[in-house]
Amino acid sequence: MQSYHTSVLKDECFSFVKRFDVRRLVDCNLGEGGHAKYFLENKPDLFITGIDCDAGIMDRAKENLCEQDGRICFLNSWADAALAEMPDESEGCVFFDLGISMYHYKGSDRGFGFSKDERLDMRLCESDFLTAYDVVNGYSEKDLAKIIFEYSDERKSRRIAAKIVEERKKGRICTSKQLAETVRTAFSPFEIRKSGIDVATKTFQAIRIEVNNELGRLKSELDCALRVIGKGGIVMVISFHSLEDRIVKYRFRQAAADGCYEIITKKPLTASDAELESNPASRSAKLRVIRRTI
Repeated sequence: MQSYHTSVLKDECFSFVKRFDVRRLVDCNLGEGGHAKYFLENKPDLFITGIDCDAGIMDRAKENLCEQDGRICFLNSWADAALAEMPDESEGCVFFDLGISMYHYKGSDRGFGFSKDERLDMRLCESDFLTAYDVVNGYSEKDLAKIIFEYSDERKSRRIAAKIVEERKKGRICTSKQLAETVRTAFSPFEIRKSGIDVATKTFQAIRIEVNNELGRLKSELDCALRVIGKGGIVMVISFHSLEDRIVKYRFRQAAADGCYEIITKKPLTASDAELESNPASRSAKLRVIRRTI
């Protein structure tokens, strides 16, 4: 099976799995199974519980990991819900890769990006209620501006929100292409040319975070993960933007201050030059690790 996604920082993550002799690992963002496959192939005594809320991508992971039958079990669930059901101190490692899989951009048909014209959905779990369509067409101008600014640090959040409200007066905004084109009208031609990325990128990120409650969910996931690991166990988190990384950094600091944990990565690990060259998407990845000592 050809994968859409290239997993980042695999060697760095595995070095901690090997260093602390992890034998039971929970992969909370299984995706297509890239990290899990690498870990299992390189540590024969490892067993993994793979969690993902997206049933479609989990089917791809099952196919990708079919040769590891018996060494991995699959849970189709949000990670916080699955972790909440696990016993205290039962696992050697809880691992999070918080990045959105390229599968969602290229193969899900849910409007996560704007390279194709797709329905405005952006749900990671399709059984959830709130969609990007609901946010874009139902939120007030004030609330749109608030989430766009808070979840992406977009300085033109108010103008973008105003343009969205202006556009939807003509009719519903139904597709990713329509939304992207609306967002771009908030920028001058010079600003569009000057920007290193498409100017709609930050707004799409903010709406996706809102739809999936990513930041609120992360806080509860970290609390559960710290409870689930046993003495000597580790929590590893790969984040991709400052909002996520800030939550992880402060939660780890809080845990370490309580005296039961030690922060292993005093500074987050980032991709090597070789990985950056082969996979430019790894440029924003940061890995933090904490270990339970008591």
